[in-house]
Amino acid sequence: MPTLPLDSGLPTAITDGATILAGAFVPLDAEATFDALVSATAEEWWGSADTYRITDWRFDPRPGGRWSVVVRGADGSQRPASGVFLEIARPARVVFTRKYEWDYPLLGRRDTIVTYRFDSAPGGVRVTVRHDGFESAGPAAHEHVEGWVRVLQWLIEYANAVSAKRREASPQTFTPDDGVDAIVALVGARLTDASRPFAMMVDMEMRPNCAAVAAEAFTRARAPTLAEDSPLAFEFLREHGGLQRFVAYEAWRNLQDFDAHLRTPHASALRQAFNDLVVGLPEIRVYEPLSG
Repeated sequence: MPTLPLDSGLPTAITDGATILAGAFVPLDAEATFDALVSATAEEWWGSADTYRITDWRFDPRPGGRWSVVVRGADGSQRPASGVFLEIARPARVVFTRKYEWDYPLLGRRDTIVTYRFDSAPGGVRVTVRHDGFESAGPAAHEHVEGWVRVLQWLIEYANAVSAKRREASPQTFTPDDGVDAIVALVGARLTDASRPFAMMVDMEMRPNCAAVAAEAFTRARAPTLAEDSPLAFEFLREHGGLQRFVAYEAWRNLQDFDAHLRTPHASALRQAFNDLVVGLPEIRVYEPLSG
């Protein structure tokens, strides 16, 4: 059976009449994707109002442990399914049997075997589903091809929603390629009133043994920055006990002054110096005064 292309952003599934291979790139980490498929979390996303919903998910996630679920159709029907976990290697692989507890057309109550594989990739995880046991039931296999594509699309939509919530709750980041406008927009989006004072902390990890270089670069920028007569604070701090963790603490009279600062030669030089030293993406936390 050919390899599935999983980087297109769209779920894919194929069958030879006996085995189904389905897969998709899911924009979520492997642990969260594992839980989405192998826990009661599935009830949050598996299904739609015009098809069916899965409910009453019960599971004992260990080899030999049983699982069961009720599929409630849009027409009000209730169709149970169940099986046994054969292998669990969190968060990389799960194998389990699957059987309909009713006479499914073309397949009946036959035991089939489902394997989930999770391969981490930049920005998410490649999910591969292998569904075995359709020998002499080719029409049922082709029907399940469509079903797995639909399920994986629901999973992608769930992952997108979870990722969006995480971004809202987590500190903002910027990349070395972001220009001044992008950084100012990022900070401004966190302010209630851009004309009022605010403070910000830029948390970053530096490469090993470069603390002195980073401190020297910041010191060169600090004097001309304070001479701008717009910053209320401009400091460079090192986390206690954290050899590579640093924070730039800044306070500004308003967003316009911060924008003007970022366009100065000394600010540009500092950003360039730090871009060569920082590991990963810096995180920005923005704070507003509660009084005054």
